[in-house]
Amino acid sequence: MLLTSPDGINWTKRETGTTNCINDITWIGSMYVAVADLGQILTSFDGINWSTGLVPTGVTPLCVTWNGEKLVAAGYDSTILTGVPKDLVKVKVNDKPIIFDVAPIISEGRTLVPLRYIFEALGAEVKWDAATRTVTGSKGSNKIVLRIDSKEAVVNGETRELDVPATIVNGRTLVPARFISESLGAEVLWDGDSKTVIIKTE
Repeated sequence: MLLTSPDGINWTKRETGTTNCINDITWIGSMYVAVADLGQILTSFDGINWSTGLVPTGVTPLCVTWNGEKLVAAGYDSTILTGVPKDLVKVKVNDKPIIFDVAPIISEGRTLVPLRYIFEALGAEVKWDAATRTVTGSKGSNKIVLRIDSKEAVVNGETRELDVPATIVNGRTLVPARFISESLGAEVLWDGDSKTVIIKTE
């Protein structure tokens, strides 16, 4: 049984679909990772259907957390386990991993990231206009306006074309990481080995 809450105050019971007793759980933007009885690691995309992960023999994890870059689990006898989820796109801003509630995705060869998190990490203010489905980011004299599902963006009054339009995934606006970051004066690199977008402003 899981308890879910949109605000930390009102909670709803939810069947987990597993007979394992879940002791600790974390969300990594694309799936749940849980520690169950006997130190089993469980993963689930929906909180109902679970798969069992593998841990080293003789290690019993007690709890697990996600730091935006890797999973870290603590076990008996001060054992620490770390793991990097396969194929999960990660983002660092000035070497600091960003923890998203919706994971970045790759669309048509471009990495899309949750806009609000990137804007705020870069020190920009974000505004959303539900009527026009338009998001605006401002930082100093820089202003970026994007409309959902449009390949056109306005940067400091100038219209520019995006390779991939902004889109909404699970209630979050995802935008091309390179376009947004460079429009705010940041440098963007891609580490294909670790599937990490590296954004630098310093």
